[in-house]
Amino acid sequence: DTFNPPPVTADYQQRAWFGSATHRWIMNSGGFVQTLFAAKRLNAQVFPADAATGEMVLFPEQNSGTFFEQQDRRTRLYQWSQALHLRPLQSVGRHLLTFGYSYVRSSYRGSISNQPLRVLREDRTLSNTIAYDGALNSKATSNEVALFVQDNWQIYPRLSLDLGARLDRNSLSAETLNVSPRFGFVYVPTRDNRSAIRGGFGVFFDKIPINVAI
Repeated sequence: DTFNPPPVTADYQQRAWFGSATHRWIMNSGGFVQTLFAAKRLNAQVFPADAATGEMVLFPEQNSGTFFEQQDRRTRLYQWSQALHLRPLQSVGRHLLTFGYSYVRSSYRGSISNQPLRVLREDRTLSNTIAYDGALNSKATSNEVALFVQDNWQIYPRLSLDLGARLDRNSLSAETLNVSPRFGFVYVPTRDNRSAIRGGFGVFFDKIPINVAI
């Protein structure tokens, strides 16, 4: 509080909620289909601690006035996915096959506005004035589609392999399609099952954030 008393500081407010629903349909063949729907909302605001409108004054010993910036950011996300889990298949061991897809739509809109600032010298004469244009508005929408397949292959009781692949398409990505192979294994070298050797390899692509400030 020495250089920025409470009226000069900014307040931050964040509100969010998340909800999801899952349904599992057991088929007569022994497999099942799992469906997921999820929704998320996140709102964030930055605003002056002092509600009075005024200029922020920058002074070498102590700043005064009110905080100069206001931000309002709103993010929405909706997800729908389904996965088909087949019953165990016997062919050179046991196979647990899974096929699925996912669709995610996320959107963002926000605005940033700034009030003028005055910069004073030690003798309180004006050194500079900083002025900003009007509010800066921004918005973005992202659509993501993914297809995936996975096989948990138990060759024999002490050796299992996980094989899979994922195809991703993001409307904001420069790449037409991202291909992600996956591989993993578990090997139990002794019959007492007290030790296990695990390993794996995979290619993963980061999500594209449309609201990097939150």
